[in-house]
Parts: sequence; C-alpha cells; structure tokens
Amino acid sequence: MKPKFPLILLAFLPVIAHASTIIVGPEVYDYAGIQAAIDAASSGDLIEVHKGTYYENVDIDKTLTLKGVGLPVVDAGSSGNAITLSADGIRLEGFKVANAAAAGIRVTSNDNIVLRNIATENGNEGIILINSRNNTILNNDARNNHHGISIINSNDNLLSGNSAAYNKRVGFIIKNSLNNTLSANTANNNSGRGFHIETSMYSIITGNEINDNHWEGIRILKSHHNNITYNNARNNDDGLTLFRSSNTTVEGNYLHHNRWNGICLDAFCNNTKISDNNFSHNNLMGISISISKENLITGNSIFHNGEDGLQLMFCSNSTIYRNYIAGNAEGSRFIPKNSDLKGTLLNLLSWILLKNVGDNVYDSSSNKWDNGNVGNYYGDYNCEDEDNDGICDSAYEIPGGSSIDRYPLAQMN
Repeated sequence: MKPKFPLILLAFLPVIAHASTIIVGPEVYDYAGIQAAIDAASSGDLIEVHKGTYYENVDIDKTLTLKGVGLPVVDAGSSGNAITLSADGIRLEGFKVANAAAAGIRVTSNDNIVLRNIATENGNEGIILINSRNNTILNNDARNNHHGISIINSNDNLLSGNSAAYNKRVGFIIKNSLNNTLSANTANNNSGRGFHIETSMYSIITGNEINDNHWEGIRILKSHHNNITYNNARNNDDGLTLFRSSNTTVEGNYLHHNRWNGICLDAFCNNTKISDNNFSHNNLMGISISISKENLITGNSIFHNGEDGLQLMFCSNSTIYRNYIAGNAEGSRFIPKNSDLKGTLLNLLSWILLKNVGDNVYDSSSNKWDNGNVGNYYGDYNCEDEDNDGICDSAYEIPGGSSIDRYPLAQMN
C-alpha cells in the first residue's frame, strides 16, 4: 500500500549541466576545505567532496552541486549550522552533517534538492526549511537531533523517503506553512511525536510509517484543509490527534495497537471526513470525538479496542454510516452536554455493525439513530422481518437514555 514515491521521483530529478568540477579532499586535491572551494566556484559548478571530516560551517551561496564521495562529514564544532543553502537551485547529496548548535542542514532558499544525507547529533533540527519553497528533500536520515526535519514558514515542498528516528522531540514538523507533501517517510522511536502540524493548511501526509513514538503518531493543531491518507501508525500514544482543526480528510489509514486511541478529535474539529480507515487493537478507543460538529464517519473498521469503539461527546450534526464496529469493550457511546439536550445535537448513524464485548451502543440522552429510512445493525438484536425488506419490524431501544432506532437492520449487507 505504501506509495513508491522516492524511486519514481529520482527518475525525474533535473540533470544540471556543470561548468567545471572542483575536487575537495584531505589529501592532494584542488582544495582542502569545502568553503574555500565554494568561494572559488562559479554558479553551475560541481564540487566533489571526498571522504574525511571537515570542521566547518558551510554556506552555499551560489547555484552549485555539492556531492559527497564516501560520505564526508561536516562537523560544525558545536556552533551555528553545519551546511546552509542560501542560494536557489542547489543540489546537496551524500554528506553526514553533525555537531551543529542549530541545524545540520538549513535551507533558506528555493528550488533546491537535498538528497541522501545523514543529519545527526545536532542541537536543533537535523534539517530545517525556513522561509523557503519548492524544495525536494529525498531519502535523508535525520536521527538523534532535537527535531528531525522541520518546515517553517515554507510552502510547496516535497519530502519523500526520509527517516526521522530517535530524535529528542519530534520527527517531522510543519508550522505556518502551505501546500507541503510528506510521502513515504518513516518517523519511528522519537521521544515526542512522529509528526506535528501546526497553523498550516493544505498539507498532504500520505503513505508514511509512524511507529513507537513516545507521544502521538500525528498531531494536528489549529490547522485546516489537510489530507492524512494511507499512513500506518502503531504503538504511539494516540495514532492521530486533531485539536481545533477543521476540514481534514482522514482516509485509508491503519491506526492500530496504540497506547491510547486510534484517532482523537479533541475539540472544535468540524467538517472532518473519516473514511475507510482501520482503528483496531488500541488500548482505549478506536475513535474519540469531543465538542465537534458536522463530521462524516463512514466505511471504517473499528474493532478490538480496549474501551469504546466509537465515542462522541458533546457533538452535533455528525453523519455516521457503513462502519464495522465489533469486539470492543463498548460499541458506540454518545454523551450530550446536558440531560435535556438543549440546542441541536444530531448524530445520524446508518449501516453500522455493532457487536461488542460490552454494550453495543450507549446514548445518555436523545440522539437520532437512523436517517429516516435505515438505522443500524445490532449484533445483540435478533429481530423479526416478516416482510423481508431488511428492516426489523420493531424499534431498537438504545441503552442509557430515551433514544431509539426506528429502523434497525435485520442483517448486515
């Protein structure tokens, strides 16, 4: 299922025509230092840096290709950034960057390619894009930094095939940014979150592996119109958490075996589409939604979670249908703001399989459990259907309050 973006993208990366080639190395080459070679180069040149350790803070301020041969190390000596890309159209490939006080690789320009580098043991980010756009960041390894890879105030960038692991806080960060795509990356074993998206819009987070992080797999904070698709997240706190984030699409993900919930919409997360996901074997709930409205939940498999399969608290005008909910400690739980349900609280549910260890469903007040034509299939309700229309001949009383399903399904189709 995981998209093969890195291999495809490599085939289409531009080939830069080089004016001349400059060789850097610790023995008899053109230059013994990287910055000296950059200062002497002209735009369009290729600088080959051979194996060795270079104690420098490198600033690439021309349109150059820097290619490491044998994985040369740029050691920043506990100061500044190891390598800064400050001109447009740079290609940086095959370096290990370490021991920077700030970032291993800092990109402040546009239209660059950062490929197959290792960023480790840096004080802030392994790689950071700041005030930068249209960069391609492929197949890099950012580990044992404070954060792995960050996108700050930067738009229209592609990150694919990268690994951010064992960082002290977050694997991948997107903040104050637009239209960034993160595909087929790995964010494992970070001491904080796998992904953190804050005050950003139109991000595409797809086909990533997000496992064994100490906090959430993905957290989305005050961000809107983002797409979270086809990711695998296991053994995090929550697989995915949204807070004050609306118009999010969550589709085709496998959020399972997490310490808390598969997905948690934690207040003011409206107009979210949650479809065709697998929420299973989480210690708490498969889906937990609170203080949110007008969400669509459809086509999900929600089973074998430690508490509720699906819980809505203080939610309104949500539509929930064609989900498979089975083998949870409790089926679906809807908790209103107060007992007399003031205001409009409407949860439409249809074509839901509810067959669980505890209660199939729970509603402490009076929500709507059918759409006027069909309701839900309840695993504990062996009803009569004498006219064979697929609808039970009698209503189903919802435990916990006064709600009923007027049109329970006689069988699951």
